[in-house]
Amino acid sequence: MYSAAVAAPQDAEMAPAPAPKELFYTEGPQELKAARMEIARYSLQRASARLAEQRHRQTESSAEMEEGSLEALGAFNLGNDIRLPSTASLAC
Repeated sequence: MYSAAVAAPQDAEMAPAPAPKELFYTEGPQELKAARMEIARYSLQRASARLAEQRHRQTESSAEMEEGSLEALGAFNLGNDIRLPSTASLAC
């Protein structure tokens, strides 16, 4: 009764492998293309503005950090009276 539902191993070996499916796209109507172009323009304009703002903020914060670092360094006395041990005294 179930023998018809089970395929014989010989049949599976002889069947050709299915060909890989190729992607297929249709162009769609002109209205769809126009809508997609408008969305792309809008998105690119916003992305461009966002990146410009980020570059501006990064430049501002870098300048503020550099200014702050120079002020902090000015608080330290970096005189020439610092003596370093010679390397000859460290040799064993």
